[in-house]
Amino acid sequence: MDPFVGTLNLRLAGEDRGKVQLLRRSTGIPMRGFTQGSRTFGAVKAFNALLGDIRCAVVMPQRSHHMDTVEIISEHQLRNLLDIHDGDVVELQVILRTPL
Repeated sequence: MDPFVGTLNLRLAGEDRGKVQLLRRSTGIPMRGFTQGSRTFGAVKAFNALLGDIRCAVVMPQRSHHMDTVEIISEHQLRNLLDIHDGDVVELQVILRTPL
């Protein structure tokens, strides 16, 4: 995937908040940190996902204090493609393992 610059941050509500901890405990796909210009990006683990029918990935920074937010990357600018606005409810399907 050649991701669009920037992430779509989704805030989880209610009982879905516990799913952030599930992702933190899951293996995921490890990705090393990198430097781009003067910015440094830390290591993350990624999970394949679908937002609607759009392929994307959830990235979980190794160092984060957010307990109710997940970051989404995609080839597309998801906010525009899916006409998402602050406060909209969306459905995200995260794939925790590769099918056998």
